[in-house]
Amino acid sequence: MAGKKTSPNEGEEPAKEDALRRRIAQLVEQHGLRGLSRKIDVPNQNISRYLRGAQPSASFCRKLVEKLGVNPAWLLTGEGSPMLSDVPKIATATASGVLELVEAMNAVSRMRLGALAGKEHAKVLRELNDALARYEDLRVKLNTRSAPMFSQMLDMLDTVLAKERDPDKARPLIKTCEQLARLCADPELERRHHRLRAAYAAECGNTDEAVELARQLTLADFLRCEELDQDACVQASSLVAALRQQLRFRMARWVAEAALELTPKGGPAGLLAAAGICDIDLGELKRGRDRLSEALANGDPERKLWRLAMRSELAMASFLAGTADYREARAQCEPPLPQFMALLALWTEDVADVEDAVRLADTWKGQPNIRIDLMDVFARAALSVLQGGSATKALKLLEDGFVNLSDQNSLGAYRTYVLPVVRTQIALLGRDKRLATKHFQQVDEHLQAVAPRTSLPIIFAAIHHRNALRLSEGSRSLAVARQRATAFFERNIVAGYAAFRQCLL
Repeated sequence: MAGKKTSPNEGEEPAKEDALRRRIAQLVEQHGLRGLSRKIDVPNQNISRYLRGAQPSASFCRKLVEKLGVNPAWLLTGEGSPMLSDVPKIATATASGVLELVEAMNAVSRMRLGALAGKEHAKVLRELNDALARYEDLRVKLNTRSAPMFSQMLDMLDTVLAKERDPDKARPLIKTCEQLARLCADPELERRHHRLRAAYAAECGNTDEAVELARQLTLADFLRCEELDQDACVQASSLVAALRQQLRFRMARWVAEAALELTPKGGPAGLLAAAGICDIDLGELKRGRDRLSEALANGDPERKLWRLAMRSELAMASFLAGTADYREARAQCEPPLPQFMALLALWTEDVADVEDAVRLADTWKGQPNIRIDLMDVFARAALSVLQGGSATKALKLLEDGFVNLSDQNSLGAYRTYVLPVVRTQIALLGRDKRLATKHFQQVDEHLQAVAPRTSLPIIFAAIHHRNALRLSEGSRSLAVARQRATAFFERNIVAGYAAFRQCLL
């Protein structure tokens, strides 16, 4: 019988873990178990468990670096000096090499333009070339030595962001990684660092920064290869989702379509579906439905929730095309997803439909979902006024519900553009046209300022334009808004959105 093959990497991980424990033991020997525990604020028992073989946590390693001044490179890989305070001594040679290069460049800068001939000038240029060559060797060494440390730090940052989701814990790791990124020229590590910076920005609530970093990363992916790999497709899909959340549907569709061009025939179903959803929100109902149908036919049959969402999108497309009413659309996506049904109920403004949408949200047993919670807030406020409550009471219910939503960081665009549309709708349903006019004019001005870069989802856009038609012509701005509303409905009815015909009757 042939002997068992041994993997080249077999045994490496246990050896690395043993080496890490020995370095922790060295710190315990230096400071004492209780002393180390007190200095880094970690229980004795935890440190003892690490010495006996338990995997040290990212938090423990971070505290050794932050509170004790341990060199992270030494802690994780054994390279360099144990303490950060000793690193400058080791870096003297590096500084000397950089200084030599700077001096050589200064010598060149003092030379007169056009006077590059002659022995003295030739000597200066030769010294610069020699310094550049030595500096390049130094950069290669820095890259080689920093790459393992950079990789370890990125692992720690990934763990803190993905599992603990704690920006405060991630902040010092972000700073460390930024410093290491200046030393390391590994393209894959640079790309991973860029992705984690985007994740950190999103976790801190800096949505614009997160989207910009994700956009840069996706564009770099588009330029670096003729065909996107799976990781690049996932990154593109994440960017499309983030852009849609910001109501930047044109850019989202462009990214999805560009990614599809760089993938094998057909492309990932998720990207195709995202492009189709954007089509529908941008007034291209037929193409959107075709893309959604193709994505659903080719998508992974095991992704049950995604497939349910696609059926719901198609049911909503049927509703918009006028081939299904609320109940028929509900039956097409059984079991119905609450956020889709609430959106349709806001359009119909039928008490029974809105009650059904609220009931679906109450009985939802799936994963928590910010879109379900958001649409439920809108539906409950609408139901309050439809059942005879005052506009003031319904609007307070709307404001309180929105403020209490858990993930406020992701709702900036909805707060600015969608929420005022619903405010206007509720004020109109409550027969408070003065308040409705106030809210309408505010949001209409904002929407005109950001178009076409930012636009409302198609049903909220239709609600906004329906609000305009319901308001009396009290000013020139309202008259212009009513003209835009008429043009919106005429254009979209021609494009197949038959559900909007009622607005022009």
